[in-house]
Formats: sequence, structure tokens, C-alpha cells
Amino acid sequence: RPQLKGIGPPVLTVKATTFAVIEGFSVQQQGGGEAAITIWNCSCTVQDCEVFGRGIRACVHVTGTGASKALLQRNTIRNGLNRAAGVLVTAGACPEIRHNTIYGNGDAGVVVEDEDYEGGVLELTSPFIHHNQFSEGLGGGIAVAGARSTPIIEHNTIQDDRAAGIVIEDGAD
Repeated sequence: RPQLKGIGPPVLTVKATTFAVIEGFSVQQQGGGEAAITIWNCSCTVQDCEVFGRGIRACVHVTGTGASKALLQRNTIRNGLNRAAGVLVTAGACPEIRHNTIYGNGDAGVVVEDEDYEGGVLELTSPFIHHNQFSEGLGGGIAVAGARSTPIIEHNTIQDDRAAGIVIEDGAD
């Protein structure tokens, strides 16, 4: 498996593109920075990858309204230590997150937040999260925060987490 490793900025950033496929990589963020992989305003696919890191905000960060058709599938997303989420979805992004194994993260396996988008327009943040396996997370399986967060959550398995399986707070639907 090809490896991408880095410290600081995201190891891999996919920005403002369509039809990109990231497949079969091991992506490791070794400290500092936002995420190991950032998907920003684009529709791309990340599949069959192993993503892990420490001292970051998320292993994978999907953000911006252009990320409405991003797809994360068949990945292992793990060990986002020191409060990192496995997958962080923000600012109007609506990816499909399916058939992933997400475990051992410092925050929830998937965190959905409606934080402000750089353009100033706050869109619904509505990922479709289904058929994933979550375990051993310090922050639980899935966390949803904010009135503009409206995920669809179906058919996930959440076990052996140290917090609630699903947490919905701060006015989320």
C-alpha cells in the first residue's frame, strides 16, 4: 500500500474538483494541523484507504458546500488521538460515509457540525452516514451539533465506545 506521511498541514488536500478518486493509500498525519485528509468544496471519492493521525482535529475533514457528493467508503479510519474525530463534516458538506471501520479516536467517530463557512452563507450540513462500524472511541460513535446539522444516520454498528453511541446537541435535527 503506498504511504503518505506528514506533519503540519493536511497530508492530502482535495480542493474544488470533481471525479477525483483516492484509492488504496495509507495516509498518516504525525502531528499538528487540521487533518490527515481535507476534502474542500469538491465531489471526490476516498476508498479502500487507511487514515490515521495524532494531534489533529480529524483524520478526515469534509467541508464546504461543494463537498455535497463526496464519498468515503471502505476505509479504515483510526487513532485520531488527542481529541481528534475520525471524520469531521462541516460548513454545508453533505458527503456519503458508508462501509467504513472507524475506531480508537479521541472524539466521536463522525462529528457533524454546522460551523461557519468562509463564504458567510451557512448551508445545511447533511451527511448520509450508513453501514459503518464504530468502536473504541473516547467521544462515542457519532456526534451532531448545531441547528443546521441534519444528518441521515442508518444501519451503523457502534460498540465499545467510552461515551454515548450517538450524541445530538445544540439544536441539531
